[in-house]
Amino acid sequence: MIQKDKKQILDIFKQQVDTKINDLKNQIKDLAEDAQNDAKGSAGDKHETGLAMMHLEQEKLNNKLKQALDQAQILNSIDTDKILNKAAMGALVELPLGYFFVSDALQPINFNSNKIFPVSIQAPIYQAFKGKGKDEVFEFNGKKNLIKNIL
Repeated sequence: MIQKDKKQILDIFKQQVDTKINDLKNQIKDLAEDAQNDAKGSAGDKHETGLAMMHLEQEKLNNKLKQALDQAQILNSIDTDKILNKAAMGALVELPLGYFFVSDALQPINFNSNKIFPVSIQAPIYQAFKGKGKDEVFEFNGKKNLIKNIL
């Protein structure tokens, strides 16, 4: 992997989060429209229960949207041009286990025949290699691991 690969990887994760944000916004909009249409022709206990359920669903979607917006903010704060010598936010860390992109907890991707695992700074594996550099050893799940490279 090279530095420009890191930018492409970050762009893929940004696209993943943008898609999630757009999907959630559409779901929220559809739910609001359904609630508005339902309000026009209904009354009574059944109607009130339906509206309450829609409201709960809307709250859940709004919470997911907030999380996705927070993820987008984290990804947008990463400078892929910055050269990192230690495992930190924005680092692409190569381990024998695979590549780990320190950003946020997202879905892994395949990139140039390599699996890239995005990890948050709260992830146990990140806590194990945090601040370590190339050729340093750390312990995770009772096993020693070597940092092969950091981009």
